[in-house]
Amino acid sequence: MIDTDILRGAKNLLTGCGELKSGDRLLVLFEDAALGFYDSAIVDAVLAAAQSLGIAAQSEQIPYSPTATDPTPDLLARMKAVDRVLFLARTGDQIRFRPALGNIRPIVSYALDGGMLASSFGRTDHNALIKLTRIIHQTPGISFRRTGSAGLTAAF
Repeated sequence: MIDTDILRGAKNLLTGCGELKSGDRLLVLFEDAALGFYDSAIVDAVLAAAQSLGIAAQSEQIPYSPTATDPTPDLLARMKAVDRVLFLARTGDQIRFRPALGNIRPIVSYALDGGMLASSFGRTDHNALIKLTRIIHQTPGISFRRTGSAGLTAAF
């Protein structure tokens, strides 16, 4: 059984960030958990969340390469055949702006495990975060700077 908070985070990822809805088709591309970067629990959570939302999800393990290369023609065809592609793999970050992707709008998850999805940040409504970001950027005199492991410091 998948933790409720992890499922909430996965649903937020799919519906908020991915703008997916019931009837949509999703391809989840993931890297081998044995590589030690993405945990397999996140794949399970996303697939369970997709099923509960009526999203037709398929998953496929893809190899990791430190050198970014275009997807194979067969993989590219599978990516084009769905509404959205979710990368639970470093490859997504490497290729997201490559011309070969054309009209494919990939979702690249930087949540690496179930704990990140279950966190308060992972469960916070994605659209609310977008609105907050716009307000911050449009408000004169507000700036943020990163202060290391302590997080962010606001200056007004």
